[in-house]
Amino acid sequence: MAATAAIEADSGAPPQLTGMRLYIATIACSLGSFLALLDVSVANVSVPHIAGALGVSPTQGTWIITSYAVAEAIGMPLTGWLAKRYGALRTYLVAMGGFMVASALCGAVPSLAMLVVARVLQGACGAPLLPLCQTLTMRIFPGGRTPTALAITAMVSVMAPVLGPILGGTITDNISWRWIFYLNIPFVAIAILLCHRLIGPYETKTAPARIDYVGLILVVVAVGAFQLTLDLGREYDWFNSTMIVTLAIVAAIGFAAFLIWELTEEHPVVDLRVMRHRGFWAACLCMAVGYASLMSTTVMVPLWVQTTLGYPATDAGWVVAPSSMFSMIMVPLCGMLVTRTRLDPRFLACCGLLWVALVATLRAHSTPDLEMWQIAAPQALQGISNSMIMMTLSIVAINAVDLDEIPSATGLLAFVRTIGTAIGISLATTGWDSGGRVARADLVGELNGAEEAIARMATGGMSELQSRSMLEAMIDAQSRTVAFDHVFTLMATLAAFTALLIWIIPRPGKRRI
Repeated sequence: MAATAAIEADSGAPPQLTGMRLYIATIACSLGSFLALLDVSVANVSVPHIAGALGVSPTQGTWIITSYAVAEAIGMPLTGWLAKRYGALRTYLVAMGGFMVASALCGAVPSLAMLVVARVLQGACGAPLLPLCQTLTMRIFPGGRTPTALAITAMVSVMAPVLGPILGGTITDNISWRWIFYLNIPFVAIAILLCHRLIGPYETKTAPARIDYVGLILVVVAVGAFQLTLDLGREYDWFNSTMIVTLAIVAAIGFAAFLIWELTEEHPVVDLRVMRHRGFWAACLCMAVGYASLMSTTVMVPLWVQTTLGYPATDAGWVVAPSSMFSMIMVPLCGMLVTRTRLDPRFLACCGLLWVALVATLRAHSTPDLEMWQIAAPQALQGISNSMIMMTLSIVAINAVDLDEIPSATGLLAFVRTIGTAIGISLATTGWDSGGRVARADLVGELNGAEEAIARMATGGMSELQSRSMLEAMIDAQSRTVAFDHVFTLMATLAAFTALLIWIIPRPGKRRI
């Protein structure tokens, strides 16, 4: 994305901003990107509340996360074309306006279906905000201070996930889950006004640019059908349902048609020709699989502690937040190790994935009687691996392609990472839900002395109905925890496999970034 930003800049820019105007413009420009990234994580800890308010199960509630991620992934490849055709600032302002409208709709919807539609719109409008924030920040900073501009956008990228779970949990518990979306509105409005006033003279040049409409339609159909297959499969008994079979066929045909079209189109919406570089496609594969295992925990853990352990959303947010805090600390350290030493970035990525496997193994031994610190500690350790994986694999991937292919490569890498995350979340939550039902049936079948336990509770002053309800709650908590542990065992296996997969990437040559 940084490469995309650099290409958007041109030598005809007006004199640079200085002093307080520069700082205000930087904050205003970063605010849109910050809010788009914040909305990726702010809803994670609110899923049980949203699901309960809309009358759906918590696993169905995760659609509000996957729909946002998929829409964002589909929208990313269009950013370069939009900026070239209409200008980076104009595109940024329109995207922020759409994001503000979508946020208002998210807060006002009465049903899950309408919320998913609003989240799709929000994700599509949020997709251009991060790369265009980099573009505009680099344009307003004085010459020679590009690293400062990139450092600011990088800090925004790691701060948002830290604040997201905490802010989402606090607002949900003390006000309403709807306000996690409404809160975007005033800040986006202020950012639009300030960006228009201060950054207006720094608009990028525009030029006629055609868009690959066929490729865009194919990727929307293929990715949308595939995500619906994952999200709806559990409810409709997977391939015993004609609808799920139809969606799977549409997804398969759509992907095949997309591959054929994009490889033969002169101006593809996603330039798949960069996949001819083994270093790039191997890094993309590792990024997708690694993030499927890594990012699922950001949804699974808050869901488990709220639905099984009875945590309020605020406490769930504090359980998840340490992961992002450690990621923030690791960003500069990983950058220094990769850019200032001769350390093989593949080794660092491999260590990061093995760390994910280790933490997931620790998590796979969870029980319903864990203390809060025992849950938060592995989550904090998880954050160490995030930067190790994302930064190093990004560097390896970009250095594997030709210089003129960097913009296409960065967009495709972001697309692959986001799709991998959405698929991982869908599979993990589906596996947890179905595994919980299986574990419950097994526990009930092996339960001994139930009547004696009910009798003992009755002697303690509980009615028979209360005693049976408590016993059932204990069985539910244990079965959901067993399924939770099984999911993390699979995550650990997947992460360890990806750590081995890293070594199919050729040793990086001379580094460009």
